[in-house]
Amino acid sequence: MKLYLDCIQCVFRQVLQAARFCGADEAAQERLLRKTMAILQKHDWDCSPMDLAQPVLEMVKAETGEKDPYLEVKRQGNREAQAHTGHVIEKIEAAEDPINVALKAAIGGNIIDYGAQASFDLDETMDRVFSMEFALNDEAALLEALRDAESIAYLGDNAGEIVFDKLLLETVERIHGPKRVIFVVRDEPLLNDALLEDAREVGLSGMPGVELVGMPPRLPAEGDRHASLWERISACDMIISKGQGNYEGFSSIPGIFFLLMAKCDLIARDINSRTGANLKLGDMILWHGDGS
Repeated sequence: MKLYLDCIQCVFRQVLQAARFCGADEAAQERLLRKTMAILQKHDWDCSPMDLAQPVLEMVKAETGEKDPYLEVKRQGNREAQAHTGHVIEKIEAAEDPINVALKAAIGGNIIDYGAQASFDLDETMDRVFSMEFALNDEAALLEALRDAESIAYLGDNAGEIVFDKLLLETVERIHGPKRVIFVVRDEPLLNDALLEDAREVGLSGMPGVELVGMPPRLPAEGDRHASLWERISACDMIISKGQGNYEGFSSIPGIFFLLMAKCDLIARDINSRTGANLKLGDMILWHGDGS
């Protein structure tokens, strides 16, 4: 996904948010905003939103000395999501279509996103998500692919959210048997995106057949150290992508199944332009991307 001009204001919001999570005072926040302006002026805007945000957020970490400004909220997100597992498992086990319910839980978990919004209500979202329908619905194609696939690449998104990804993978295994899964998280701290330690904390490392790997939220350039990993991901029978950041980074690749909640008007607008849908904020999206 290409950068929209409206994405610029979101970069500034993320800088302020990260600075405040670091405990920066008002003078330091102003200094970080001014440095952000300088980076944005020099950076090529013909890129994805994440390509623009990443150097800015790296600057915030360097200036504040905080390697992971979102560490505490990520831990909180994992705890809050785990508190919902009993309720979600009950819903899945009682359902006539367990994978459908697990998909809704996984997409509902995508509400845990400090990159797209300043606040969210996980309790309220998980109360209503099971009665919602997919506003963009390629579930039939996903179910067919899940049935036939021997290997799955799963591009994880945020801490907390990955708790519900784990429940989805467990449900798929129960219905269709074991799969080989490459579960991808971030290799370095970025917003509240899940890292390897988050995936281990919620038990993904203990799942049979699941391999945890870390890489950035974008396609690797030729010669990049992640190029061989992307080759392995591309060789899987199917790719599932969670969240808005992964949509921004990988929407140009055909055949990926995108699972996300629309938390940003620009994401909804971009998908609408590709599909002819009429998505709005809060909609649940399950789209088999065509790379257009």
